[in-house]
This record gives sequence, structure tokens and C-alpha cells, in this order.
Amino acid sequence: MALKAAFTSVVVGLVITTPAFAGGISGTYVGTGTNLVDMLQLVQTDDKHLSGRYEEFIVKSDGKTVDNSLTFTGAVDGQVIVGNLKGSGFLASDIPVSGEIRDGKLHLT
Repeated sequence: MALKAAFTSVVVGLVITTPAFAGGISGTYVGTGTNLVDMLQLVQTDDKHLSGRYEEFIVKSDGKTVDNSLTFTGAVDGQVIVGNLKGSGFLASDIPVSGEIRDGKLHLT
């Protein structure tokens, strides 16, 4: 269930992110949505591979919080990104994501 929540915030949250620091597309991208904040840190290697981590913090309507941490692996070609988010744990599965950098913002779905 936590990965489903993470996927929702990727679609909602990272569409509005901007890099805090960028060299190529390496950097920290931070986004917000209704009752959530998320962050994706990416490192781009010379051979166009990406690695990083995704953090999400959600405040539910009952005031309880959910904190998710996932790893990111992928590749980049120009401004186009394809990758996978993966949580920890026995039943964790990959969440495929793709997108691009447009107007200085990272758009992932």
C-alpha cells in the first residue's frame, strides 16, 4: 500500500518540482501537493545512468503521517528520463516512471 501512495505523489507531486541544484539533470527536486511533500535526489553518470532516492511525507486527514523512502534507478537521454522506484521490504515491487525536464521542472508519471 505504501508504494501505491508513493506512486500517487510521484504523479501529483513531481510534476511541480524544480531543481535545488543541477549539473546535467543531477540535483534535488522538491515538490508539494495536498498534504504532502516529496523529494527526488538524482545523480547522472557520464554514461547517462541515473541513481538516487525518493522521499515522501504525507499528512493524512486524521493527522497521522506516512513517510516513504524509495530508491531510484534509471537512464536519461537529453531531457527524457526513464526509471524505476523501488521500496524496501519483502513484497516491494518496482514502480516504473518516465518523463522529462521542461522549463526547468521535472515532470514524471
